[in-house]
Amino acid sequence: LRDDPAALAALIPRLAEKGLAGMALKPTRYIKEIPPAMIAEADRLGFALLELPAETSFNDVITGVLTIILDRQSARLRRSAAIRDRFMRIVLSGGGLARIAEALAESVGRPVLILDPGGQLLARSSRAESAAGVALPPGLSVGLPVLDEEGRRPAATTVVFGDAEHEATVQAIRVGADRYGAVVV
Repeated sequence: LRDDPAALAALIPRLAEKGLAGMALKPTRYIKEIPPAMIAEADRLGFALLELPAETSFNDVITGVLTIILDRQSARLRRSAAIRDRFMRIVLSGGGLARIAEALAESVGRPVLILDPGGQLLARSSRAESAAGVALPPGLSVGLPVLDEEGRRPAATTVVFGDAEHEATVQAIRVGADRYGAVVV
């Protein structure tokens, strides 16, 4: 492979097809320089091709990448734990669906509706009416998307309330095969 510039260029589309976003090379040990055909293929496919300095070690690269990944995962875990703790406090203190809807809206930065299995409004966050652009009456019924053959709703979908359609994420509230409603964000 290292002595065949055409094979190196052909490697780029194969890696891109496998879902790789890019590749880092250190052209000194196995190849003298990155072949122009390889660079052209990477440019054509929007595939990141990084040339590392000769003094860069594999450990330096891996350590840097893993540090970033682990920092992000750690931040997500801390945020997830804080959100979980908040919801636990709400539930254990006897907080109802309205407090849960408000806490979820604050956590995700979007309005929230909590519906029964028939699409009837059970609770909403305070921002829900302004986002909908209409007053949400107490007896509101929301037209929910149809479940697929496995009983799941599509993740991002259009919901209908009032006379308008709104893009939203709908998450079914389920325990086993039983549906208890949905959360619309």
